[in-house]
Amino acid sequence: MIAPGSDTVIPPVPAQYESDERYRERIRLALEGFSTAGPAGAYVFHAMKASPKVRDVYVSAPEFERATVADGTATSAFVLNCTSDAGLSEPMPGDVAVTILSDEGSGLASDALLNTVQTYLNQDEIRPLTDRVRVKPALIRSFTINARLYVYPGMDSNAIKQLAIDTTSDWLSEHRKLGHDISLSALYAVLHREGVQRVELLEPQWDITVGQDEAAYCTSIAVDIGGEHV
Repeated sequence: MIAPGSDTVIPPVPAQYESDERYRERIRLALEGFSTAGPAGAYVFHAMKASPKVRDVYVSAPEFERATVADGTATSAFVLNCTSDAGLSEPMPGDVAVTILSDEGSGLASDALLNTVQTYLNQDEIRPLTDRVRVKPALIRSFTINARLYVYPGMDSNAIKQLAIDTTSDWLSEHRKLGHDISLSALYAVLHREGVQRVELLEPQWDITVGQDEAAYCTSIAVDIGGEHV
């Protein structure tokens, strides 16, 4: 349970529960919780435990390679070049990038949520001594869906339209995760409900490809009926 309900107010407030999908994911990661947050899976487990508003987590770290230095440099000195910054500004060895996707709004984590996770992960019994945890919000890639459906004669066009919108909305909710692409082929399949003869997908016009620390977010779904068996 995320928040208890109340039947003593008007209107009554229903209880808020964690989604089945999020609960299953936490169960899958439960064994990671016995570790300090060194392994990526442990960081994911503890970040999700920090707040029910955390929808998804991606953990990475910057990468470095030793650079060649000029002759005459002290033998004890060495220089590192950053080859992958893990989305961090001024990355340093020991940094751990924890990307948070929020369960609210577009998925962009608020400062309050980021601070909650940061504080939780920095507990001595969770964070390894040599790690420097840096919590950051996921990059949200917004898009819209605009589709035209052509239906077979005799079908209830309004019912088909509403079913297409509802099914697409449910599918998008299931795929609101970090690193999950939104492919055109999947959208065509979701929109092609029983009674639909043909689908014209006007937007998007190409796959929505996202990185591991990014998430796609649909701002609107527009569906209209183009005609019968055209």
